[in-house]
Amino acid sequence: MPKSHNRVLTPIALVVAIGLVAIQVLPSIANQLSSPGRKQEITVLTPETTTLDNSTQTLPQTSAPALSPTLNQAENSPKITYLVTASPSAPAQILMSDVFVVKIPSVLRVDPRATKTTFNSIALGGSDITIFCLSSTSLTFSISSNPNILIEGNGSTQLRIAGVSSDILNAITSGQGIVLHGSKEIANSAFSVKVGALTKVGLSKALCERAPVTKEVFLAPIGIDLNTVKSSINMEKK
Repeated sequence: MPKSHNRVLTPIALVVAIGLVAIQVLPSIANQLSSPGRKQEITVLTPETTTLDNSTQTLPQTSAPALSPTLNQAENSPKITYLVTASPSAPAQILMSDVFVVKIPSVLRVDPRATKTTFNSIALGGSDITIFCLSSTSLTFSISSNPNILIEGNGSTQLRIAGVSSDILNAITSGQGIVLHGSKEIANSAFSVKVGALTKVGLSKALCERAPVTKEVFLAPIGIDLNTVKSSINMEKK
């Protein structure tokens, strides 16, 4: 081919190459230029923000609840039961106790002609405060006044005594104790004893009724017959 022809083709090829590049690049540029107001936004979400419809709203900041330092301690701590202390204004109540000890004879031996006798044989322990109740349909009860104990019904068929257990024990077992009276011979009669531990000193009849220890005491005549004949003793010297 002649050199003059080659010189004409070189500019033409260059123009064709530039045209091809323009055809590929210009549409992309046109698309970018056709939406000049559009911008690409990247929002990084944090625990305090959230994005809705391309707009960012700030949520109120809340702090995580603090863990109680005693939570695990409470789970692992031993269970402790505390005794309930009665209010000073609360009424006296019967106290159930497995160590409360009361010993009372079931039978009292009396002279068949006697119209009164003494009851002073008991054992009492295991409770700080006690109520001691006696009742009968045919006998009356009396006890000497004592500043250390409370007494109600003295000289009646319903005697109630309350106070510190040791003071009650001393009042009953010392001196004459409790005296039983009858309008006639008291042999073959009976009376009831009820004893209970108390939360505090009280003398109500209801406390006696709820007292857990109950004992029936029978007054049995000793072996003396009213028809017994006394024999004479010969004191004559020989």
